[in-house]
Amino acid sequence: MTLEQSLFIGIALAATSLATKSRILVDLDILDTRIAGVLLGGALLSDVGILVVFAGVTGFIVSGEVTLWSIGTVMLRALASFAVALVIGDRVLPVVWERLEGLMRRYGFIDKTSAFSVALIVVLIFAYLAALADLHMIIGGFVAGIFLRQAQLDKEIYEHMHMVMYDLAMGVFAPIFFITVGFELTLGVFTQELGLLLLVLVLAFFGKIVGSWAFALPMKLTSKEGLVIGLGMNGRGTVEIIIVSIGLSMGIISQQLFSILVIMTIFTTALVPVTVKLGVDWLERAGELVYMADDQSVEPEV
Repeated sequence: MTLEQSLFIGIALAATSLATKSRILVDLDILDTRIAGVLLGGALLSDVGILVVFAGVTGFIVSGEVTLWSIGTVMLRALASFAVALVIGDRVLPVVWERLEGLMRRYGFIDKTSAFSVALIVVLIFAYLAALADLHMIIGGFVAGIFLRQAQLDKEIYEHMHMVMYDLAMGVFAPIFFITVGFELTLGVFTQELGLLLLVLVLAFFGKIVGSWAFALPMKLTSKEGLVIGLGMNGRGTVEIIIVSIGLSMGIISQQLFSILVIMTIFTTALVPVTVKLGVDWLERAGELVYMADDQSVEPEV
């Protein structure tokens, strides 16, 4: 196995998904608990961190150089790209949204098409900025999504924009994406690479649990909360599949390794609703399911 493949496996094991956790926490009605706050905050930081590391890894692979200078240059370029995107999103976009809302109100063209067109332009600009920094366009799209979600628009305009983007993403692009992933998937790994598949599954599942439990030890979280948070962090979702798909298209990982990582993603994500529900019930029986309103600054016993 090459260094590039090892790096991609590391990213795949570390990946998580904010959207997956949000949905599960809402369905379990525990969004106002302490573990939910840690899960959502951890997932957000993980998503951003993974994309920065992913940008650095792909840049390193493209350059083909293994020197401190080349690695440092790639990471600085990635951080500079995020800094520029942050300035644009925090300073420029609010002014654009304000002008857009004013024009829509003045000329009476508050409709789905207008709001979506502006949102699409924003996404393309961020994707182009990422490409200028020799980063993958998905990184620019992800950052654009963060700022679009926080857009200070009138509720009616925002809902128009969100509705169109959601319908296109879930009704058109997501099915096409998953069908494409299915075309590249080979089930032969269950017979040809079963040992590696099992190893990746075990490392991926228990790695998140052990890491989250270790994180909880110096905090005011209990050991049980740390274990349940680890179960929740196992949801990797589409973030992971997109990353490994890019790795396959770049020729970094083979079809068999791609299949192993996709199967690992599906397996670990599918376990999250069941394991988190069992974990929450466990916390309730132990009297350790802490709600935000009851959370005190006193350090609980571990």
